[in-house]
Amino acid sequence: MAALKDQITIQKFTYTSSSQGSDVRDWATHTLAWANIEEISGSEGFISEMDVYSDVKSFKIPFVDGSTVTARMRIKYGSDYFYITRVNQDNRLWTTLTAVRNDDE
Repeated sequence: MAALKDQITIQKFTYTSSSQGSDVRDWATHTLAWANIEEISGSEGFISEMDVYSDVKSFKIPFVDGSTVTARMRIKYGSDYFYITRVNQDNRLWTTLTAVRNDDE
């Protein structure tokens, strides 16, 4: 396996309180990890007068207990956000996260 050369941030969805006391939806850092990233697929299209782009990547990181990283989280990689769709454990050595980034303009 190639060296883990890219740093990612795994984020979890949280609620914080606003100054008015209402709940505000937010994302908080769950963990930082070094990853080996592979492109799975990508596509571009035009829907309802918008350019739409989808990018699916695999993020292989040192083992993280599957109960702590879930498909309700996202990955920040550079300035992009990838939403986790699958968590796969490999012999308690590696965790592979499959995630998708969707952009529309």
